[in-house]
Amino acid sequence: MTAEEIVKAARDAGFSSSEMHQRLAEFKRLIDAAAAAEREQCAKVCDESAIRLFSGKSRVNQVDRHTAEVLRRHAEAIRARGNQHIADSAQ
Repeated sequence: MTAEEIVKAARDAGFSSSEMHQRLAEFKRLIDAAAAAEREQCAKVCDESAIRLFSGKSRVNQVDRHTAEVLRRHAEAIRARGNQHIADSAQ
């Protein structure tokens, strides 16, 4: 999130203007941590869905294999987005 978006979110949550600007770095860390946790939960849903496609099956068809691969790629993309965010923040 940009600084402007963080200030708007803090204002919407009821923080005063002076408090928002004094604590901007803290808010940014909190938002980044919450976003990272949410991304990981989304990636886990993809991973778990891919695993469920194979559970209890003695034979797996091509569609299930393809679907599982797509889900795994989605999980990787979600995690990569978090890694990109970290790289962008370091610059």
